[in-house]
Order: sequence, then C-alpha cells, then structure tokens
Amino acid sequence: MDSDVQSAKVDSLQTLNAACMVYGQKELKDFLPSLWSSLRREVFQTASERIETEGLSALRALSTCLSRSVLSSDDEDLLDSFLRGILKDCRHHLCEPDMKLVWPSAKLLQAAAGGSLRACYQITSNVFPLLVEQYSKHLQSSQRRTILEVLLGFLELRQKWGPEEEDKSPLLCFKDALCSMVFSALAEPNVQLQLVGIRALTFLGLLQGLLDLPDMDKLVDSLAQFILYEEDSQTSLAAMEAAGTLTPFYPEAFSRCLVRKLSKGLQSELQEDSTPFQQDRCLQALAAVSTHPSIMKETVPILLQHLQKVQKGSMEAGVHSVVSVCQSLKQVALQCHQNVQNYWYFHQAVVPCLMGLAVQASMQENTHTMLSKVLLTEEALSAMVLVISTACMYLSPE
Repeated sequence: MDSDVQSAKVDSLQTLNAACMVYGQKELKDFLPSLWSSLRREVFQTASERIETEGLSALRALSTCLSRSVLSSDDEDLLDSFLRGILKDCRHHLCEPDMKLVWPSAKLLQAAAGGSLRACYQITSNVFPLLVEQYSKHLQSSQRRTILEVLLGFLELRQKWGPEEEDKSPLLCFKDALCSMVFSALAEPNVQLQLVGIRALTFLGLLQGLLDLPDMDKLVDSLAQFILYEEDSQTSLAAMEAAGTLTPFYPEAFSRCLVRKLSKGLQSELQEDSTPFQQDRCLQALAAVSTHPSIMKETVPILLQHLQKVQKGSMEAGVHSVVSVCQSLKQVALQCHQNVQNYWYFHQAVVPCLMGLAVQASMQENTHTMLSKVLLTEEALSAMVLVISTACMYLSPE
C-alpha cells in the first residue's frame, strides 16, 4: 500500500480485502494500527477514485472480520478499540467550519459502520449527535445539504441490517432531533436541500417503528404539499416516488392524508382556476401511491370515475385529460402485476370499464354530446388500448 504504483496499491487493497475473509482478529491484531493508517491516507490523499473505492472496501472488510470474531472473557475487544481509533481520527473533521474533510471522513466512518450491525450502532451513536449539532450551526444551504447527505448515508446503512434489535438502535435515542432536522430541510427554499430531505425522510419512514403517528402524518402532509403545490417538477416527482415507497408500510396514513387530497384536486377541475398541470400532478400521484392493495382499491375507482365523467359529458375535458388518466392507469397496471390479488382486481375493475366506455361513446357518436366524443379520438382510444394490453400482459393460462 506504500507503493507509488497505482496498480500495486489496488492489488494490495484487494489482497487485504480477501485476507479478511480468511483470517481472524488474532492474525490481524498486530497490523491493525498500520493498516488503518494506510487506509486513512489513501482515502484522504488519493486522487484516484479506484484506490479510494478499494480502500473503503478493505476497511469495511476489516470491520466485518473483527465483528465476527468470537470473543472469550479474556480476549480484548478489537472491534471496539479499532472503531474508537477511527472515530478519534475522523469525527473532529465533521465539526470543522470549512468542512473540507467532511466527505473523506464520512466515507471512512460509513465504511467502518458497514461491517456489521454492532459496528453501525457504535459509529452512528457517536456521529448522529454531531450531525444534528453541525446542521444547526451551519446556515448555508450547501453546507446543510452536505450534512444531510452524510446522514442519509448512515440511514441507508442502517436499513441494510433490517429490523433486528430495533429497540437498541441509536436512531431511537436521537429520533426527535433527526426528524426535526429533516423536516426543517423540507421547509427550506433550496430545491437541492429539499430533495435530500425527501430522501432522508423516506429512509426514516422505512425504519418501521421509528416514526410515531404524529410524525407520520406530518411526513405525509409534507409530501402532499410538494406533490400538489411545488412549482419545481423535480421536487414534486421526488415526493411522489417517496410516497409510493412508503405507502405499503403506512397505507392508512396515506389514505387519510394524501389520497383524499388528490381526489379533491381532481374534482377541482370544474373550477375555472384549475390547470392541466395541476390535474396531471394529481393523476401521477394517484398512480404513484397505488402500491398497496387497500390504496389501489381507492385510487383505481377515482381514476375510472374521472373517465366516466368525461363520457357522460358532466365535465369539460380534452383529449389530454383522457390520455393522462390512461397513463396513470397503465402505471398502476405495471406496479401491481407482481401481486396476483392486486393484478386480478385491476384486470376485473379496469378492462371491462374501459371497453364499456368506448362502446357507450361510440353509441353516442351521432348525438350532439360533443364531450363524450373525446373518447373516440385516436389519441384517447390508443391510450385506452395501452392500458388494456398492459393489464393483460402478465395473464397466465392458470
């Protein structure tokens, strides 16, 4: 690892990674200080992304190796001392005003934490309070975004280990502070900070049992605000994606706080100040949250009722509105095909309805009801055909 030849460094780091799978803490004990020193140097000083990646991988392998070693009462806990050394060398960089070494330090800490659940607990219990403190100290959006991205990296790691021993998680100790930090990011005007905040909030929500009912309602309400009223499409789409990810875990909250608002948003099409842009948002969001059986049984009828209003002439709508509804139905069909129950419900509810609407519209072709003729345009019929073909795509003879 001390070689000036890049290929030699890469080979040595890969060899160390492989050695950690074979040897235990007894064989590595005498080399840990020098190994950590070399790995730290490579991440802090190298200009090569390949060397940095291999160095972080080797550090993660060391942490894993030390984590799996069986300890007797007389053995020294090498994982604990190894992680304490890493924290000592890295954590102060998270507090430096210029934040120049935040990312190299964060990457090293995350690599060490990735070795095991125990390592993750030890690192995060030391890092979370620092991140919360630094977020409140730094006022610039770019600095806050960096801190939140570091937090996000640790949240992604925590999710990797699943729900085991959730009651011992350091996240529970700092839940209120972390939630306050993330929700404050959503209230910032900076779009990039909002996007990171939405991702962090998604991971907090995925750690089941972490958020209580008021937190969950606040989360869903925040996503609803972005979906319905945010001008920046990137933020709105990120909120829709987050809603789709979290709906299977909190269907009641999303039904109560989001689906109803989206349904009202569609009904507002009768109002003069409503725009196709707002309607498209509602339609896209209804499709996005159709990731749970109970939610899908709410959203699909809403989408079909929207089409039925067009066919009956009770709502002024152009071809664009019909096509948008069909695009949302097609998205629901693509999302639900892996669940037999959901897929069969969609097939039974949607296919007959679309075919019936087309037949009824054709029967009214010679009447003076021009609004229903929207369904007979080539664009509208093609959109309905795509929904039907998607709904039938995964049918099996059984």
